[in-house]
Amino acid sequence: AGTTVQIQWYNKLSGETTVDTARNNLYRDMHIVNIHTHGLHVSPDDDNVLINIAPGANVTYTYDIPSDHYAPGTHWLHSHHHGSSSFLVHSGLLSALLVHYKDDDTAAMLIDDSLKHMRSNVLVLHYLWPIDASLCVCAGSYATRNYCDEYCRFPQSTRDAAVNYVYDVSTPLSGTQLFLVNGALAPILTDLVVDNWRMLRVINTVPHYWMQFRFSNTVECEWQLMATDGIYLQSARDLTLAPYSGEYIMSPGGRADIAVRCTAQGTYRIVTSQSNVTDGVHVLTRAPANHVLLQLTVNAATSSYASLDGNNVSTLPLVFPQRPSYLQSLLNDTDIAIESDACSIEMRANQINGRSYDEDSHLFSVNVNGYTEFDIFAPRHVYHQHINPFMVMTDIHDGFVAQRGDWYDVMGGAYRMRVYSHAYVGVVMMHCHLLQHEDEGMLSSYRVVSDTQYPCIPHDNLSVTTTDMPTSSPTIFLLPTRAPLLDADDGVGGKQNFIKLYGPASFSALDWSLCGAILLVLCCVGLCCYLCVRRRRRQKQLFSEMTEKTGHTHEETEMFAHHRHQSSQARPRVTQSFGTVQEVQHTHTNTATFD
Repeated sequence: AGTTVQIQWYNKLSGETTVDTARNNLYRDMHIVNIHTHGLHVSPDDDNVLINIAPGANVTYTYDIPSDHYAPGTHWLHSHHHGSSSFLVHSGLLSALLVHYKDDDTAAMLIDDSLKHMRSNVLVLHYLWPIDASLCVCAGSYATRNYCDEYCRFPQSTRDAAVNYVYDVSTPLSGTQLFLVNGALAPILTDLVVDNWRMLRVINTVPHYWMQFRFSNTVECEWQLMATDGIYLQSARDLTLAPYSGEYIMSPGGRADIAVRCTAQGTYRIVTSQSNVTDGVHVLTRAPANHVLLQLTVNAATSSYASLDGNNVSTLPLVFPQRPSYLQSLLNDTDIAIESDACSIEMRANQINGRSYDEDSHLFSVNVNGYTEFDIFAPRHVYHQHINPFMVMTDIHDGFVAQRGDWYDVMGGAYRMRVYSHAYVGVVMMHCHLLQHEDEGMLSSYRVVSDTQYPCIPHDNLSVTTTDMPTSSPTIFLLPTRAPLLDADDGVGGKQNFIKLYGPASFSALDWSLCGAILLVLCCVGLCCYLCVRRRRRQKQLFSEMTEKTGHTHEETEMFAHHRHQSSQARPRVTQSFGTVQEVQHTHTNTATFD
């Protein structure tokens, strides 16, 4: 923190050098790259993902890391060109990115010594889903996200332009999903020591999956969650207890710092899971179960590992890193001034708030150094925003996925969150971090400005270079309050309904259910009217037939029928018994005798 970092980014790929504008929101430009520093709190001018670095070109990125940037922080960087993000991240164009504190920082001086000296390992979760070249045929639909599938989603012209690259994968593991840690399959950490803590700084770079995993031993080993998305909790959280019960889940792009200590020698595993007991609802696209991610070998305290670097720590840190001003708690409404009703972000069908990505427009504006509340509705997607992290205001899936008051920059589900737009004006990108969805249009932005009078109100076709809001207040679309989607804490211990604002062309499942119910009622009314008209026409037809057979007038027939109905409810009505000529004649005979 408190320094300037430069990254010289060379694109040595081969292929097309211009952006295929005709394929916006489709897979395109597999050879064009850029950088997104995922998790850094820097100016959006520094973290500019609209830069296009073509094959043969290079760009120098300069990042001014503010002196109050939170540290220590676990982050990462990856290519973020719209149209090729998923493919290039799948291909491994990524890296871990760690923010450290300076030893002379005041905040660093307050950090617990046990945390300063605890040994740590960076664990980059990744995956490969290779398909042998002999089986990779680019034809038909591509329903999966294996490597061949992603490759074939690019147009033929783009694939042909890669003169130095052809799809020549040769593997006996064709069709097998390989989940890797630091590029290795089920690697082993061999230098852990009994009764000493080790920090695992885990980064989920898998572009298509949530990573849920279980700890093979929760009796002899303690597992403590220390930080989420590079920001420490207020205190350590025991992952062996409910709601975790020995498991943890990470969103695509998410990070978790987990401290582990084992009291006995042995080998312990971290294995992928799809436990439906702990995830609450079945809306998370999780990696397949029972893949070994990592093995931990714990050695005796008398072994040679015990003195390695002198950094074995037996006491769990009690004092966590002090948070800077932009990461102070946003839970209490009396401490902050929320600018407006909650902004609504709804992610579905490769769109955000009913819109596919358009570089020249954004959804709304918020004020710099202002506090804004967002309602996120993304039960099958993963909301990520650049530049500013956010605090979730509701437990997600009973606290297993996220807990109220935790900080993130990427999180899926339906929840309320708050963000402090600290220091930087400019365009804040937001998108689904299931990266195939981002490439196909689930990408948008909002602007942080100095003086908007209409925070959160959506406005259309406003250039990202425009500095002023429209002179007239734009329209916001509201629906009547119905049954709440979920409960949300109001920040002072009470409960309030989770009310979601709706943007243009934006409907939830509840809306479609209501429309369906109304349509069903209208259909029933129409059917009843049709049957009544049909019945009346049939009655007139039968009266005519009876009149013709008996010689009575139409009025006399109706009088006989009415008189008969009044005489006995047990006897069939005229409109029911006048089904055939024989019934009509029989009824007339009875009626004539009675008369």
